Amino acid sequence: MIGQSNPGIISTLFKYTFIASVILFVIALLAIALHFMGVPIFSVLPGDSGIISLPVPNTKQTAFTRSPITSDLSCNFISVKPVQYTISFDAFLKGDFITTTVPRVILYRSPYPISLQRNDTMDVLPTLFNNSNIIVYVDPLKNDLYVAALKMDSTHMTSGPIKNVPLRVPFRITIVVSANFLEVYLNGNLMETVSFNGSIITSPPTTYFFGPPPIVNESIQVGNIQLWDSELSSKVINMYGNEKISSSLFKY
Repeated sequence: MIGQSNPGIISTLFKYTFIASVILFVIALLAIALHFMGVPIFSVLPGDSGIISLPVPNTKQTAFTRSPITSDLSCNFISVKPVQYTISFDAFLKGDFITTTVPRVILYRSPYPISLQRNDTMDVLPTLFNNSNIIVYVDPLKNDLYVAALKMDSTHMTSGPIKNVPLRVPFRITIVVSANFLEVYLNGNLMETVSFNGSIITSPPTTYFFGPPPIVNESIQVGNIQLWDSELSSKVINMYGNEKISSSLFKY
């Protein structure tokens, strides 16, 4: 009768739709398994070689891409997450140190700029930077770079030294800040991983990223500061770390 559906056709369509759904579900499970086994199936970030692009929101903010950051100025990044972000910057060490005791602070996170005095040493950093979960600094006597993070119990976790960072040659530092660990990369290569025995402090969004304090800014230049609101993969960081650093950014 016209206007009435054939039950046989509906049953057949339902049957094949169900079979197709099961097949697609199995394929999806296999793709997920392969992805986590190291085969890049899904792409969530530019350059991560995934076959299937996923619409995952990822925000990158940039600052001081044409000239080095000035002391006491911040990057003014907005809505910075407490943890689970990636920060990267290019640095240039001139080598003419102001003192042999003051740590050469390169970058730190704070609600306000922090000053260093001529009698300060690396031992005072936990007290001076008592609300920052990122402090990047270089030994005042050697070209050894460290990254420190403050935990909820007010103790500092400090990375091992990245020894002999380049002098008078620009280099790129990238730091992945997780809730439980941080990774430090030099020119795209993983150098240090710091695991926390307790929770890292969750710096509020009102904290900013500052460059070298006045007492050390004559010997250090920092620019091309990039912030991602996610933890970049090592593969992406390796690609980014190998990108050429602008020759006009620093005054040699």
